[in-house]
Amino acid sequence: MMPSSSRKSLTDCRHLARAEVRKAVGVDPGAVCPITLNMGLLVDSKVMETEKINFGSGNHMYGLEIRTRDLEKVVAFRVVDVAKAA
Repeated sequence: MMPSSSRKSLTDCRHLARAEVRKAVGVDPGAVCPITLNMGLLVDSKVMETEKINFGSGNHMYGLEIRTRDLEKVVAFRVVDVAKAA
């Protein structure tokens, strides 16, 4: 989860430590809301095969669920094969 402008390819990505996530987006891992991020969003191709997608709302007490096909209506993203890049 790094700004896309600072990364060259998916293989350059890495998981961030809890403190790095909090510093980057202001919430702890598990509460991050991808539709409010000001950075490139990568979505695994397998996620796009599901009917619905669930993600954080910015608060650990609440989550969001939308139809996967509606994701493009609320946020820009790039579909990637994460498992193949690992």
